[in-house]
Amino acid sequence: MSRKGLLAGSLAVAVMLSGCGGGGGGGSSSSSTSSTTSTTPSSYTPTVTALADGLWTGSYLSGSTSLQLIGAISPSGQSIFVNTSAQTGSSGRLYTFPDMTLSGGTVITGTLRHYTQQGLVSSTSASNIVDEAYSGSLTQHQSLNGTISSGAGGSFSFGLDAIYNTAIPLSTLAGSYQGKADDGATAGVEIKSDGTFKAGITYTGTSQSCIISGTMTPTDGSHDLFTVSASITGCSQGPLKGLAFVGDSNAHSLFLGLIRSDSGANGTVIVAFK
Repeated sequence: MSRKGLLAGSLAVAVMLSGCGGGGGGGSSSSSTSSTTSTTPSSYTPTVTALADGLWTGSYLSGSTSLQLIGAISPSGQSIFVNTSAQTGSSGRLYTFPDMTLSGGTVITGTLRHYTQQGLVSSTSASNIVDEAYSGSLTQHQSLNGTISSGAGGSFSFGLDAIYNTAIPLSTLAGSYQGKADDGATAGVEIKSDGTFKAGITYTGTSQSCIISGTMTPTDGSHDLFTVSASITGCSQGPLKGLAFVGDSNAHSLFLGLIRSDSGANGTVIVAFK
């Protein structure tokens, strides 16, 4: 499965997942069967093996729900995944790998985290986090597979997208992008050639809007992946950490995912286009 095809084709209708607004769309409906709901907040300090880095596309099965996911894991262990079915009107969902242990060269164990409610308003509530325990296998820069042992059970199977090995300079990333947020909110991202950016999310029919300001930095200068540090004002206030990548070598589409770094309990994903 090609991530490039997913973004440039089926995601040509602007997708947005978790916005930073309040109630509604990203809220109580769940796109997967729960396993263990976290009861205490946890700061965003991922412990994921560096060998899992890459841009990944593939399938996720939880109970009777089957989704296609697309996302990234950085060499430092950050991760952002999202279900692509949001483009057809389903509620968007954010997923991460907050931990992943590698043993015996290929065996992985850890947690797949599902954010059942989206938004950046609350920095401390962990009631919207569902953690699913898994075990599986990793072949560096080729495949990432796991079987979920908690809750209703399930699995995931991802393959590496070749565009990960394409270096995207900041000069190519720079530009104005327009996309969508949860509840049909409008999202815009303006990136400068030095990597600084500002994003805005506006909610139709309400006075609520979010302003996100920060910096995108290439992970190593040889991959289609940027680490992001930012802060949010307007609808909330606090620090953010995350990742960004683009859908093609000309950066016509942008994927930007952010998580509250003070709690790890809330996150947002923007998909936008030049």
